[in-house]
Order: sequence, then structure tokens, then C-alpha cells
Amino acid sequence: MASLFAQTRGGRLMEFVDRFGRAGMTPDDLEKIISKGNEDVFADMLKAMREHDIFRLIHGRFKPLDDKIEMVRQWPGVTEKQIEVALDEAKDRIARFEKESPENPLLNIVVSVYQDDAPSTLIYARDRMCETFGDEFWQWDPAYAEGIDENRVRYLQDEDGNTIVPVYRNCVRIEVVDLGAHFNRKDGTIAKDVRGKDSAHFAVIFTAAQDPTWIRQIDDEQIPWVLACGLELSVPRCDVWMNSPSVGRRGDEARLSADHVGSRFRYTSIAVLWE
Repeated sequence: MASLFAQTRGGRLMEFVDRFGRAGMTPDDLEKIISKGNEDVFADMLKAMREHDIFRLIHGRFKPLDDKIEMVRQWPGVTEKQIEVALDEAKDRIARFEKESPENPLLNIVVSVYQDDAPSTLIYARDRMCETFGDEFWQWDPAYAEGIDENRVRYLQDEDGNTIVPVYRNCVRIEVVDLGAHFNRKDGTIAKDVRGKDSAHFAVIFTAAQDPTWIRQIDDEQIPWVLACGLELSVPRCDVWMNSPSVGRRGDEARLSADHVGSRFRYTSIAVLWE
């Protein structure tokens, strides 16, 4: 195998050394590192480097599943048994994600924690997102500040009033969500025309809680806001059941908002969920 020196352009090597200098390395430090017998220093440096987020994050934006499980272990009400069941149930889904993720930079694996019903799960997911971002969290108060009950949020229904997306209660699930589905920057997409039984719901909000780097990368160009059309909201002074939750950012703020599903979206995806 060719050496790193042979595989790397000279200019990049010079930049590498220069950046060490700007970070504070001195010529004396360099001499100690490259002295004969100090190979373990290189191994330790490489190990520490690969613990950094730029090496560990999937596509540079999503935390690996192990990190998310560790985070969820600290969340209210989550038991080890729930996590064990979730991991076992999701084996095939995890394997498919690992196979397809390299070709889809907005495909994500997320740990969702379902409560007894849609309102209580929305409150739980919203609170976890708020914990992650603290003072940089913003919510659209008409939808989320108060009155979150069965008259405010429900799972997506068809014209006959039948729920058409999967419903889960009092469990932990490992889910795969495509956060770039139906993103059409040129022509836009009308959400109500593409929403259906595979529309994502709470996985979108739990992703925001678990992957703050992704939120901070949203630019409306390559990485869109995301609409969770597997949920319907009835917001005061808005069309009844014609809004769905959305997550994104404005400036430094992570935002939990809502959007009218009859609108045409050019900066927003309509996420889908694998089952």
C-alpha cells in the first residue's frame, strides 16, 4: 500500500503542519512526537482524533445509533427492557439502514420514545428537543404552548376518519426516517398530495432532539426543513387539521413550528418512515 505521503498532495501536507502550528504546537513539540520510539504518541493522537464528531457523525450530521441509545437511557421513563425490545425488533431495519445510508445523506436512524397517545408523545418529544437546545429552542406558541390534547394533535387520518399511519404506545422504537423525501427545490411539493401511510411523525422531532448538528446545517438548499405529515394539528385560528409539525432553524434557533399542508414547499421535505 502506498504511503500517506505518496497519496497526499504536498500542499495538503503543508496545510496539515501549519494548522498544528496555529493550534499551538511548537517545533519542540514536533521534535518530541517524531523522535524514534514515540510511535505510541501517534496512535494516541489518532485514537483521540477519531473520537471527534467530524469522524463519528454519519454524513457529518447524524450521531451513531449507540450514542442515541445512551442519550435515551437518561430520558424520563425509559427502561432497559424497552431498549432491549427495541433493538431486537429493529434488527432488519438497522441492517437495511447500514446498507443504504452511504447513498442517502439525509437518511437517519433515530430512537423514538412513544407515550400513551399522540398528545402526550408530542409533549414528551417537544420537551426533549427543548432540553437539547435550551435558550436556542423556539416553538410556535399557538400550536405548542398550551392545550396539547386530542383536539390539538392526532395521527394522520383518511377522509373516512381512519388512522392510516402506524401508531405505537408506551414503547421505545428504533426508526429509520428519510429527511429528504419529496424535497423539490425547483418546483416544490404540495404536502397533502404526497402524504400517506409512510409519512413520518414523531421520528422527525426526536431526530431534532438527538441530532443538533443536523439542525444547525439546515440551509434550505441542500438540507431542508422537515415536515412531519404523519401528524395533523388543529391550531387555533387556522384551518382545522390542516397543519403538520415541522422542524428547522432560523439563525441560531432550532424551531418547532407547523405548516399548512396545502402549501407548496420548496425549502422543506415531507419525511417518510420505514416500517
